Amino acid sequence: METRSVVAAFSESPTLRETLAVLLEHDCHLRFLGGGSAAPIGGLPPDLAVVASDDPTPLLDALARVWPAVPIVSVDVTGLRRPPVVAPHAPGSRPGVQRVALDPHAIRAAVLQHLPPVPDALLRGTTQVLATGLHDELSYTFVALRACSALYAGSPGPDTQGILAAVLREQSRVLEEHVGHLERFRRRPRTAPTSERFLEALCGALAQSDELATQRGLLCVPRGTVPARAPAGPLALAPTLAVLLRAHLRRRAEPTVAEVTISTGGLSVHYVRRATALRGTYSWPLLLAALALEPWSWQLRLDARNAHERIDVVPLA
Repeated sequence: METRSVVAAFSESPTLRETLAVLLEHDCHLRFLGGGSAAPIGGLPPDLAVVASDDPTPLLDALARVWPAVPIVSVDVTGLRRPPVVAPHAPGSRPGVQRVALDPHAIRAAVLQHLPPVPDALLRGTTQVLATGLHDELSYTFVALRACSALYAGSPGPDTQGILAAVLREQSRVLEEHVGHLERFRRRPRTAPTSERFLEALCGALAQSDELATQRGLLCVPRGTVPARAPAGPLALAPTLAVLLRAHLRRRAEPTVAEVTISTGGLSVHYVRRATALRGTYSWPLLLAALALEPWSWQLRLDARNAHERIDVVPLA
């Protein structure tokens, strides 16, 4: 299914066609149609038409009849090869037609001005962020599996078989954990009452022993006292958030101790970043936790300073 805006382009010049294709390839789905016809595209009109013709008048008349609601960008190319054709109507004076010079920047700016916003742009951007985060989390797993498989294929035997079996067991647990995170996120409560006990419940869930840990233990130590009045949040979401936050900490905290504090502004998790972890990067579980909090107008922020990092769970201002 095509999610980008569809632009119909009309031009007799192969050079101009190539120029338009390169100019607009990342901004829309460009479809070239015959120089004198305005046929439907998949039964629906395009979002925009671009006309780059020596004599655009007949085509503009046809487009006005076939696609009366479609805006048009008319590129002035007549002065390059011969004097302009005298037409009863100047293209620029027609309603819904914008006339631009044969200049790449002017053409692209005019096209972008008329393209409607992509309705699922935010969803696609979120999906891309999650996919990139998951790829980063599992890149070592797949590299290890490929390397050990190649080692065993090159020199099969008891030694390489033992190495391959150990790597398969270890990385299978990693894959299982990440699949579990995705399933946990899918099964999260979509509607839940808010309560001032949300932060207290989240702090308590973080302090519990991590039975799902597949790599190493983690200790989250509460500091201070719970304030008398705390901002209300999704109470039923606290266990899911705690599992995702602990998964992030197991990957990044060194030593395996994190301090959790609650204030009237929210909850903060302080830890020392492992030397091998990239500074200020959101892990895949942390991205899932942030996405799960959004419907309740809460957010996760990651603050990195030198070797120390802090995760803030706070309501949107």
